[in-house]
Amino acid sequence: MGVLTGWWRSRILARKRRRYAPVERAAAWAALSLLAGFPPERAVRLADLALLFLRDETFEPVQGLVLTERMRLIIALQVCLPILELGLDWYRGWYAVIVYPKQFVSGQEYMDADGLVWVDDQVKSREAWEREPVILS
Repeated sequence: MGVLTGWWRSRILARKRRRYAPVERAAAWAALSLLAGFPPERAVRLADLALLFLRDETFEPVQGLVLTERMRLIIALQVCLPILELGLDWYRGWYAVIVYPKQFVSGQEYMDADGLVWVDDQVKSREAWEREPVILS
């Protein structure tokens, strides 16, 4: 990481840490049982990665959902866990995280190998498409 990039990242993180008070960050962390017993040095890296993710990504609540800052942070922590050792560049190309208040049916159309078009009408709690948004409930 270059000097300028490191400086810019530290400024972003300082601003984000002020926005998310320690009590808010602790509550978000505690809400995720999968993070219990996480090594402290990795916990700091994950928290920083989540804060950087929050700066760069758009969250779009739908169907009347009111998305709180704590909810955004909880989502960001979970989204960043698989790329903790890889970095945010792995999510380049995402343009939004769409959040539903409950399970949903996406109605996504796709074509099979025989050229038939199908509509996905399964009830889901999450979905991701290549070069498209991630959808959560």
